[in-house]
Amino acid sequence: MDDIERLFADWAEAVRRKDAEGLAAMVTEDCEFWAHGAPALRGRDAVAAAFRNAFAARSFEQTWNEIERLSGDDFIVSVGLEVTQVTPDGGEPIVVTQRGWTLARRCDDGRWRFARGTTNREA
Repeated sequence: MDDIERLFADWAEAVRRKDAEGLAAMVTEDCEFWAHGAPALRGRDAVAAAFRNAFAARSFEQTWNEIERLSGDDFIVSVGLEVTQVTPDGGEPIVVTQRGWTLARRCDDGRWRFARGTTNREA
């Protein structure tokens, strides 16, 4: 498993554990993410707050199915399908599939972190 595959796997595991702070550690300080029908998430603190709120009454499982990867020395862009199973506390699971892309950068400490991304629900 390469460093980028490990980053995606670590993300999925942190989502499963409801670890908002762990997720925030996997994004850059200046990150920006656009999700379908939601305001942009900007910055590590916003990511942590959004996930803490989301995890309060739901469980999640998330996978990223990569279709294409573009890369340079210190960045990758991954294009793919994000599949999220959301289970409200006491409710039935809901599966949401979204097309998207994400940009990860190798940071000064050598770690890869997500920096940009956008998703859009399947029609």
